[in-house]
Amino acid sequence: MSSSKKRVADAEFVSAYVASTDCGGVAAKLGVTASAVRSRAAKLRKAGVELPVFDRTPRKKKEIKVAELNVICSVAKTSQEQ
Repeated sequence: MSSSKKRVADAEFVSAYVASTDCGGVAAKLGVTASAVRSRAAKLRKAGVELPVFDRTPRKKKEIKVAELNVICSVAKTSQEQ
């Protein structure tokens, strides 16, 4: 079983990158992951290529059920004390 990564030339990558508004768009155009796009862009910037930095999409905040978690903590604490 061989894993084949899609090889994209730097010029093709930069063209797709500057024509997009986010890493997901670049990834879709090139058939790679958004993570690979971010990594490649950082590498090219470090080498001196003046790629723009896309704004990161904020993650949805996960609701934390504090009351339920505190019940679990108190139950565990009382069972340890016995």
